[in-house]
Amino acid sequence: MQAVILAGGLGTRLHPITETIPKPMVNISGRPFLEYIIELLKKNDITEILILTGHLGDAIEQYFGDGSEFGVNINYSKETKPLGVSGALCLAYPKLADSFLLLYGDNFILLNFKDLVRFYKQSKKQAAAVSYQYKDEKDRGDDYRYNLCVDEMGHVTQYQQRGVQGATHVEAGVMVLRKEVIANLPQKHSNALGEVLFPDLIQQKELITYVSKNRFYDIGTPERLKKAEAFFRAMEVKK
Repeated sequence: MQAVILAGGLGTRLHPITETIPKPMVNISGRPFLEYIIELLKKNDITEILILTGHLGDAIEQYFGDGSEFGVNINYSKETKPLGVSGALCLAYPKLADSFLLLYGDNFILLNFKDLVRFYKQSKKQAAAVSYQYKDEKDRGDDYRYNLCVDEMGHVTQYQQRGVQGATHVEAGVMVLRKEVIANLPQKHSNALGEVLFPDLIQQKELITYVSKNRFYDIGTPERLKKAEAFFRAMEVKK
């Protein structure tokens, strides 16, 4: 299974940090955030990686190179101007595998990717999106509202990025999908996976959700960056 990582965003909410480095390269405990994602992929035997770069993307390529030092094989697709999720995926289309794992380069979730891929294949659906259910209000915090409505069979029936009435899950920023989904992608300039990919899949009843037991951590804002740093510090203590 190929992993495709979206890493071309401007990261404006993390200025001044992201004025000189791309958001996935933000330092967490002495390592770029993106390195933790690649390390987790490798642990799950996912070694074919395509990184979609943009803003200051040369820094990513210079650090990771062809991936050999990290035990993986990395290729790149580079946008010369901000294209959003749709544009970045369409630009990379010739390099996409028939089915692939799609992740944000600024979002980490401790996930069994092998189990996710197995779930996706067994579902026979065009796409499977990872979701999460908060354990309590403290777990949720002020980060994200529930934004997925899910039926008893696990099909996603409704989605709104900033929350929807009756929602029971929150999108976790990871999915597996068929390449053909990208072929008819609307050219909507958005950096949100769900806004771009979910509407047609929901209408066609081709989107199912894989519920993770672990929550996700992104570094999109200074507050979320602090939470991610605390998470990785705790992970280091457990080792």
